[in-house]
Amino acid sequence: MGLLELSKLLLRINQNLCSILRIGTTDMSRTEIIDAIKILCEKLNNELPAEEYVNGWTDAMRMNMLRYFQKIEHDLVSGAEIRYIPLGRTLDSVGISEGKLLEEAFRITNKINAHEY
Repeated sequence: MGLLELSKLLLRINQNLCSILRIGTTDMSRTEIIDAIKILCEKLNNELPAEEYVNGWTDAMRMNMLRYFQKIEHDLVSGAEIRYIPLGRTLDSVGISEGKLLEEAFRITNKINAHEY
């Protein structure tokens, strides 16, 4: 198998993984994604439930993610192009690997990454 064929295969695998990793998704419009971001930002703007801290969240990370999603919301509202959001790597690198808040954030970013809005 040549390099080009391998690259194409890896791209197909990545696309399939992105489809598999969409957590509880349904088709969402741009407006629905913006609304979901507002709800997530409201949660991030307040102290999180104890179980989220057990899942690895810290107050510093909560505030960083709040600013991050506020920027994404601004970009969506203004019609700006949204680049791929590597949320899994970001959160995994700081020790956040499970929980409802993580699932909610993934649901939003997976829809944006798939350009399904």
